[in-house]
Amino acid sequence: MIDQVPLEVLRLKSLRVLVLSGNKLTSLPAQLGQSLPELQELVLSRNKLTTEGVNAGRLPCNGMRQIAQPF
Repeated sequence: MIDQVPLEVLRLKSLRVLVLSGNKLTSLPAQLGQSLPELQELVLSRNKLTTEGVNAGRLPCNGMRQIAQPF
């Protein structure tokens, strides 16, 4: 289990699907949305995220098909 998104993930510019379920995440990196321009699906179920923690990632909702059950 991880408690923060590894910064190495932010270098994967062509990443389309990111599954981070079943961890101890409480927030997302502020640069997540702009660092992953091709991201279409983000799965965050079974974490300790809050609305503020998800908003911290500045995720673009346009073009993203699904943000699966973050809470």
